Amino acid sequence: MSSVSISIRDFALPSPLTGSIEANSGYAQIFGGAEKIAAEGRDWHSRLQKQRQKEFGTYKIEYRLAHKFEGKRFTFNVSGRADGFVDGTIPLIEEIKSAMNPLDLIARLGDSSHPYRLQLATYAYIVYLERQVIPATRFLVVGTAGENLQEILVNFDLVEYEEWLARRLAELEQAVENELANRSRRESLSAGMSFPFPNPRPGQRELIEDLGHDLEHSHQCLVQAPTGLGKTAAIIFPTLKEALARGQRLIYVTPKNSQHATAEDAVSHLRKNGTKIKSLTLNAKARMCLKEEVICNPSYCHYARDYYDKVDREKLLEKTAKLAQRVNLSEEIFKKLGEKYEVCPFELSLDSIENADLVIGDYNYVFSPRNTLGRFTHSLSKDYQKPNLVIDEAHNLPGRACDYFSKGLSSAHIVESVGDLSSLNVTEQIKLRSLLSETLFAISSVGKVAGKKEAKVTISPQLFDKIRTELTALMLERMKGKGNAISTQMQSLSLSSSSKVSGSSNSSNASNSSNASNSSNASNSSNASNSSNESVASSASSRSATAASSGAAATFASQSASQLPLLAALAPINSLPLFEAMSPLNSTQPEILPNSSINPSLSINPNSSINPNPSINSNSSPAASLRKIQDPIILLANYLSDFQEALSYEGEAYLHLYTKNRAYGKKDFGESYDECLKVVCCDASDRLRLAHKEFAHVVAFSATIKPFEYFGKLCGFDEGYSCREYFSPFPKENRKILVIPQVSTKFSDRERNYEKIAEAILRLTSRKIGNYFVFFPSFAFLEEVYKRTSKLYENSEFRLLKQESEISKARAKEVIESLNQGLPTIVFAVQGGVFAEGVDYPGDMLIGALIVGPGLPNFNFEREQIRNYYEKQYGQGFDYAYVYPAMAKVIQAAGRVIRSGTDRGLIVLMDKRFTEGTYLAAMPADWHGGSVNNLVSNSLVKDIDCFWSSFEKDA
Repeated sequence: MSSVSISIRDFALPSPLTGSIEANSGYAQIFGGAEKIAAEGRDWHSRLQKQRQKEFGTYKIEYRLAHKFEGKRFTFNVSGRADGFVDGTIPLIEEIKSAMNPLDLIARLGDSSHPYRLQLATYAYIVYLERQVIPATRFLVVGTAGENLQEILVNFDLVEYEEWLARRLAELEQAVENELANRSRRESLSAGMSFPFPNPRPGQRELIEDLGHDLEHSHQCLVQAPTGLGKTAAIIFPTLKEALARGQRLIYVTPKNSQHATAEDAVSHLRKNGTKIKSLTLNAKARMCLKEEVICNPSYCHYARDYYDKVDREKLLEKTAKLAQRVNLSEEIFKKLGEKYEVCPFELSLDSIENADLVIGDYNYVFSPRNTLGRFTHSLSKDYQKPNLVIDEAHNLPGRACDYFSKGLSSAHIVESVGDLSSLNVTEQIKLRSLLSETLFAISSVGKVAGKKEAKVTISPQLFDKIRTELTALMLERMKGKGNAISTQMQSLSLSSSSKVSGSSNSSNASNSSNASNSSNASNSSNASNSSNESVASSASSRSATAASSGAAATFASQSASQLPLLAALAPINSLPLFEAMSPLNSTQPEILPNSSINPSLSINPNSSINPNPSINSNSSPAASLRKIQDPIILLANYLSDFQEALSYEGEAYLHLYTKNRAYGKKDFGESYDECLKVVCCDASDRLRLAHKEFAHVVAFSATIKPFEYFGKLCGFDEGYSCREYFSPFPKENRKILVIPQVSTKFSDRERNYEKIAEAILRLTSRKIGNYFVFFPSFAFLEEVYKRTSKLYENSEFRLLKQESEISKARAKEVIESLNQGLPTIVFAVQGGVFAEGVDYPGDMLIGALIVGPGLPNFNFEREQIRNYYEKQYGQGFDYAYVYPAMAKVIQAAGRVIRSGTDRGLIVLMDKRFTEGTYLAAMPADWHGGSVNNLVSNSLVKDIDCFWSSFEKDA
């Protein structure tokens, strides 16, 4: 009989799972699990265990219990560690649980199908089988800070447990059978796979062969390949084939939803070629939601109500599995299924992952602090095989990852956001005003200690403990009197850190336990996936047969409920970044950034090369469709808890900064200055490295991923990774790349060069009529040159357009579409912005890109602290903090010109720095052929005329 090892948290789930989706549905793995987030909870938990040891002489902590449960076809090796065990004639088993509202948790523990109850019952049953004595069992329930300890005795019902056990074992056996069947099917698919294009493009066959070799010998690969090579198909084919050969799947992540289409197209060609790949695309919950408000509460949303009953009754996972063989399961398909069967489309997409061979999604699903890794990597059959991971546009990953772990607390933002207390009663207003004052005073106190306007400081996580405790009490008190769905959602969220669904229609999410030890599994102690997910879910996590195969309880984050951002009630943590409901900063469109003058938590990006950042109106972001939480108590609780979570991150890569600047906006509470506390993540490579360990092979690719050493380190790759660079398959004579070293765009030289740059634009564009983009380092720079250039073009046939600092998505689309109207246009835009990355301008839509200087980040106190970190860590502070992030933007902007074999265009780089070795090292090798002399012209206009005239002769 085959053996399956399973942790207590995977095993002890309600059976069958019925009921509705509750708050915070979805998985939420925290990198490092309890190591980082639950440090405070673990501390008092340990103290409580030591206290019990003093009270009971035979008290044992972290007492390991294990048993082999025999099914009809499999043996399930179940193991875990009880928090406390007292040996004796009648043994005693204790489990320690924490809750923001202990009384609420105690009430929920009255349900015998609650996962906490089932875990405790399983421990009791194991002891009973060993000793033929039914042990005493009880919970120790405490507040999140270890206060209000209460002992709750629980009666172990042997008959009831064995009835549950029979059902659960049958479910688990079916889940293992399904997993093994999927594995066998994938192995057969791999054996029959062939590249869908009989005549690969130049360089494409080489890429496929090289990557195939690398997958045999390397865990990680970096690939730089230009547009036109067909790199997406060439990378997906060998990585998918290798994964399928091991019975595993491929996870393909992108920084933007718009880039999903390229991967979907590659998979569709494989499917047309006869390989019945099951694929699906994950989208943000805000996009998938069929309701006006994204509120996962059955009292509000009938798509959440009785979700698991409907999925089981209608056999929806079987239907999606069959459908996935014919088409990619997209947002549109899940929405149609959701409407037809009245189920949540987003939750259905997550549940469908178990049968998928290829999953396409945003970076968030793998790399954010709260992600869905457990959905991708958990395996009941425990053969220790792992899926493969492909990272598209990987030059974005270091900056995005740093954004995930950087947070701020701004006095001006607090006053601006929480200043309107009119919705509160008098008592609440008085209490909240007091807490607001205490919060502002705490921020200011750090500044007084620092004694400077800007300073590197050390901020204690306990600085806001008292405020948080009182704010939590005020929030819970307010929620008691509110009966609408949003209030219910908020209260539920405040009591749960990471649960997914209710185990029955009458149960709902309880508080998170900070007991990390229970997830210990002797047979899986080395498995990073399990070790980083050490908290139990407060309620069931999947439909009955699939709960275990998805790694249900094992993948819940261990974190204090007080640290869970309450904003996730409207923007669930596995689908939207932390602040996305308030701003599109970390959204799936990272080049569209907010104007964040008063919110430092939304402006920290150590690898951003533009300041101010290009932005669109927030209304164009998918996240902006979410309604902002207006309750000032919830707003402050969310903001404060989010910052406290960041304070728990440890290591030299995390800087604590204090800054004081004149505030703008409302001046409530006498505020005339904005005092900010920031946690700045300089380097998220350690976090990324943990995520990479969940995959057998990681392939990161982009057209701009040089120098390899820089991206390899900041992307969290281990030593020994392979590097590959491929050149454009398009004729070199179709493009002309030139550097104008006579121009200086350094900040100190800009004013003297505005006129020179304007005149250069006129000379360059006048050689051939058509559409051009001029890309600048910042909006301020753009504006100055635009004013001067406009005068020069007053009588020209060219139309001049410029990117506004808060251009809407609709306006951006309008500008792009206007390039097809036949009117010669020059668009002034910013590097790294909406026009510079992730958009195609085929044919005559664009014949030239003029790039005005490398868009180095602004020199300021924060950036210099980041530079110091890089200098200490890597010995290349300036290059890492300034040059390489800027050059990635430059190369992306230049890459807009040549998008096909018939495109022809001019690329001009204006600045002497482009001739320096550090900047050259970041360029594709085929740009300069090893010598800067190939980029500098002695007769610029003549060379450009010759370039354009060569095509006229051909015509």
